Amino acid sequence: MKYNGCPRHLNKPDKRCEDMRCLLTWEPPGAPSGDEQLKQWALGNSICPNKQHECCPPDFSCCKPHLAWPLAKRAKYMTAGQGEREKMMMGALSALTEGTKTYVTRGDPTDRE
Repeated sequence: MKYNGCPRHLNKPDKRCEDMRCLLTWEPPGAPSGDEQLKQWALGNSICPNKQHECCPPDFSCCKPHLAWPLAKRAKYMTAGQGEREKMMMGALSALTEGTKTYVTRGDPTDRE
């Protein structure tokens, strides 16, 4: 069997495992693609997760409804170029992590050490 990268589940990925290396080996049943999730989000429907286990970009309104952007701001995001989208996303990430100790990792829980 192919090694999936998770040291706890070398031969059989576990859907309950919190390690991203296990999570990425299966798709949530009925989850939309990232593109479909983004289209639905632009219409005001925050669906979580998508097939890659991701929250609604860019405002995380699926899990944090109080951070939901108004429809006009969502429309602006949809028509923006990559640079403007990145700026808008950074504002959303700042709001999401406000008041908490945050670590940026590459999917390895010990990466912050």
